[in-house]
Amino acid sequence: MMDNGQSVQFPVEFLNSIEISELPPHCLQLKIGTPVLLMRSLKPPELINGTRCIVVSCNPNVAEVKIAASAYKEWRHFIPRIPLEPSNTQLPVNFQRRHLPLRPCFAMTMNKAQGQTLKYVGLDLRQPVFTHGVAGESIFSV
Repeated sequence: MMDNGQSVQFPVEFLNSIEISELPPHCLQLKIGTPVLLMRSLKPPELINGTRCIVVSCNPNVAEVKIAASAYKEWRHFIPRIPLEPSNTQLPVNFQRRHLPLRPCFAMTMNKAQGQTLKYVGLDLRQPVFTHGVAGESIFSV
């Protein structure tokens, strides 16, 4: 909580249940070999927002990952817990989580995958694509 006066108004269970796309899940369960997506830029140019990584080891305060794709493929880095604050002003409370800036990434949008080199790709086009030409570009870029 950022404002101690509000801490009495909201139970911890409620705060833990808030799911926002720009924050990792409250209960982040990582296992060795899990593909993850970095949610904040930590060390440009290697560790930028959207970098795909594989978990090598983890504990509650730090995770060791290796970069899965890009010019820095196979490089290993330690990802620390950092303060994360949502920019969504529609929430009933301002809060901050100290969390690993990682999200499990077994699938990603075409926009997040843009510019990455992938060995295998599966496209789910059962739903219409918003932008004209994105589906074709995704197919021919592989």
